Amino acid sequence: MKPKITCLGLALLLCALHVGRAQEPKPEDILRRVGEVYKGLSSYRDTATMKMQMKMMGMDISMDMSAALAMVKPNKVNLSFKMNMMGMSNDLRVVSDGKKLWTHMSAGNQYTEADAPPNLSGAALQKIGGAANMMGPSPNTMGGVYEILMAEDPQKALADKAKNAKLVGSEDLAGKSTYVLTWEEKLPEMGQEQQAVPLPLPDLKDLAFPVKVWVSQEEGLILQMAMDMSPMFRALFAAFGEIGAPPGGVDKQQQEQFKEQFKAMLKDMQMTLTMTHKDIQLNAPIPDETFTFQPPAGAKRVDQLDMGAMMRGMGLPFPGMEEKPAASPWVGKPAPDFVLKDRTGKTVRLSQFRGKPVLLNFWAEF
Repeated sequence: MKPKITCLGLALLLCALHVGRAQEPKPEDILRRVGEVYKGLSSYRDTATMKMQMKMMGMDISMDMSAALAMVKPNKVNLSFKMNMMGMSNDLRVVSDGKKLWTHMSAGNQYTEADAPPNLSGAALQKIGGAANMMGPSPNTMGGVYEILMAEDPQKALADKAKNAKLVGSEDLAGKSTYVLTWEEKLPEMGQEQQAVPLPLPDLKDLAFPVKVWVSQEEGLILQMAMDMSPMFRALFAAFGEIGAPPGGVDKQQQEQFKEQFKAMLKDMQMTLTMTHKDIQLNAPIPDETFTFQPPAGAKRVDQLDMGAMMRGMGLPFPGMEEKPAASPWVGKPAPDFVLKDRTGKTVRLSQFRGKPVLLNFWAEF
């Protein structure tokens, strides 16, 4: 009897293993469910922590950032990013009340104002003009979950991003069971307004970025997303090989030394950005005052956010981001009238020649 029992037990074990594998969901099914949940939302709210971990020149550097999102479809949003990098802080906020859209960046204390687009995709991804690209986990988007949430079709957006998704296991994350998926993601095409931002970026469209995602098994929500941004930074720093010298002016030899040191420092740099979403609220009422914007004291309204203000504040003098001198208050205004004597000794007034070309030659005798 013992051999029969042993064979029966082995058969039951193999059957159990087969059933377990058969019940394991496919990556596309997991992502389809996530897309359906996001697509069916009328409102969404959360807070998020972002941790950037870098390795360069044998050093480990960790930076903590935070974000918060409140959104009501079709086009109300309050999105904020707070970052601290290289000792310099910068806050970015995007607010739409459904009629007007404002973007504010603490670097330079500047903000823009425009008519609100008809949907969140336009409001959050286009009108911001690329400023948040420096602050989200996806190098050229508002970042991961927020980008998907604000898409016109979240299900399609997620499917497009994760075409080669793989299910690599299950993990417990903050007391919740999650599926862990991986895929490689390419940068989306820049919108017209993002292209207008004077960032000295090389062509990154062919680069692939490893992504790891934790999806709640019970709720079908993305709770955490990590992106390896090293490929982008290696491409960027290769392009910055001809970066200018630090502010203050140095001779040519010092300038070349700076370039070589900069390239050596960043050549093998590794960077991973992980965004963890907490306090998630689905379809809960959000007060209208959440979507109001009041410019901070001294804030300057501009047509387009100056990303150079943030980069200069961090001591990164990238070409094309130099501070532009303020325009003279006299430009475009009539020259003040004055009286002089000409070469013959005759008294003349500037106003006598209004509408005619006038050449003024200033010189002095010693």
